Amino acid sequence: MALSNVARVSVLACFGAIVVAASPAAARQESLPPASEIIDRYQQAIGGRDALLRQPSSRSTGRVEIPAAGFTGTLEIVYGEPDRMLMVMNIAGAGEIRTVFDGSVGWITNPMTGPMLLDGDLLEQTRADADVRTKLREGPNIEALETVERTERNGEACHRVRVTWTSGRETFDCYSIETGLLIATEGVQESPFGSAEVTIVIGDYVEFDGVRVPTRVVHRTMGLEQIMILDSVQHGPADPSIFEPPAEIQALIRASAPQAP
Repeated sequence: MALSNVARVSVLACFGAIVVAASPAAARQESLPPASEIIDRYQQAIGGRDALLRQPSSRSTGRVEIPAAGFTGTLEIVYGEPDRMLMVMNIAGAGEIRTVFDGSVGWITNPMTGPMLLDGDLLEQTRADADVRTKLREGPNIEALETVERTERNGEACHRVRVTWTSGRETFDCYSIETGLLIATEGVQESPFGSAEVTIVIGDYVEFDGVRVPTRVVHRTMGLEQIMILDSVQHGPADPSIFEPPAEIQALIRASAPQAP
C-alpha cells in the first residue's frame, strides 16, 4: 500500500466473547490456511512481489476528506530509497501537514501543533511504513504472522491474520477469500496525540506499472472518518532533497542530540 498510517492518524486525532454450547458439528471450525499461503496469494494478487521490489520508489497524488469536519485537501505520498517516505496533506482552512522519514529521523510539521520530531513507538511505526517490504508483509519489521479466523469485513468474506511486529505491537489484516487482496486492517496506531484504535478499510485497487494499488482508503477512529483517494501513482526514483529536514527540524535534531560531558 502506498499510504502511511502515521500521518492519517495524526490528522484525525489530532473497538465478549460469545460462548456457544453447540453440537460437535457446530463446534468444528473450518480449517484455516496458514498465513504464509494467504500472504503469497496476496502478493500475487497485487502483481507479484518482484514487481513491487523492482519499483520501490513511487509518487502518488490524490485528495483527502474528513466529512465530519468538512475538511478537504490535496494529498501527495512519496517513497524513496532506502526506506524513505514523505506524505503531504494540504487541508483547506488548516494548512499543510507534512510527515517525513529520511531513513533514520522522522518528523512532522503541522501548523496546528508546530514542528516535532518522532520518537518511541511513533518513530518505529513510521520506520516500518517507509520500508517497501512491509507492504508485502515481510522483512525485518514483521516478527510473525498467524491466521486467526474466517470472518467478514465490508460485506466480504475474508481471512483475518494477526501481524506481530518486531516493535511488539499487534495489528490484524483481513484478506479477501475471493480475490486474495487486503481489504481491511485493524489495531492500535500511534499518533502525535497518543494511541488510538483504528479500522482501515481498503479498496478500489487499480494497476499502475504492473502493481495493483488501493486507490481508496478509509480510516475510522474515535468516531471520525478520513478518506484518502489516489488519482495517480508513478514509479521511479525520488528526488533525495525532498526528504531533507528543514531548518526548524534541524534545530530540533541539534537540541535533542546528547550533550558532550
